[in-house]
Amino acid sequence: MDRLPFEITSQIIGYLQNFQYAIEASVFTRIDIKSSELEQFAAVFSSRRRRSIPRHLTFRIQLPTYSDEVREDFERHQDRLLNNRVATDWTLRLFTELSLWDADSGVALTLQITAESPADDDYWPKPFGHH
Repeated sequence: MDRLPFEITSQIIGYLQNFQYAIEASVFTRIDIKSSELEQFAAVFSSRRRRSIPRHLTFRIQLPTYSDEVREDFERHQDRLLNNRVATDWTLRLFTELSLWDADSGVALTLQITAESPADDDYWPKPFGHH
């Protein structure tokens, strides 16, 4: 006999699917993504079932980088305009994606949006528990 009977195969698939749902419910409760990962986030949460899982979303907008020489200086006007444009663009993209989610699901989603430059990574200390 080369194959399992259909009934047994069907039961195994059912158990595996239940296992998958349980793991997703645990893993997808708190989501932390960078703006560059928004497209992947949209693909992972394209199903209505998965969209009902998250309770907290942290969205980290990646601002343009800057040199070490200007790290401790105040932002120049043109830098502030560029950062504002980047932050606005990514925020609109995120809200466009979230607008596709079912508002009638009764699920509350806490949203935290931060903005940081890759140049900040080595300079500023990370908050406790942030990797």
